[in-house]
Amino acid sequence: MVRHMTVRRTALLVDDDRQVRWTLAMLLEDLGFQVKEVERPSEAVSALEGGTFDVLVTDIVMPEMDGWRLAEIIREKQPSLPVLYVSGFSSENTRPVERSRILWKPFTQAGVAAALSELLNVLVR
Repeated sequence: MVRHMTVRRTALLVDDDRQVRWTLAMLLEDLGFQVKEVERPSEAVSALEGGTFDVLVTDIVMPEMDGWRLAEIIREKQPSLPVLYVSGFSSENTRPVERSRILWKPFTQAGVAAALSELLNVLVR
């Protein structure tokens, strides 16, 4: 059963591309999320030490470490955190953690909302 999102959820957004990060942050905020944006995976790990989040939204291909590894590290600290991977690169070498979805670029707000609704089991629009 999908519930309506009534509480403002928090998203940890990780993308090394400033323009993509900005666009995703705007989409997430329009969907009712409070967003913590970071450029590097190491910043995401640090941000998690300062609080908890309802969802991790991460790019897959980044210079410091890939999104697959980042999700694994973050799941050690917050095991049930849902993960939404976003990427412009199709890959057969996917390594998603449980309770995650992959959203391929280009994406739409409706696509982001649908993926988050499924991950969080709430209606996001």
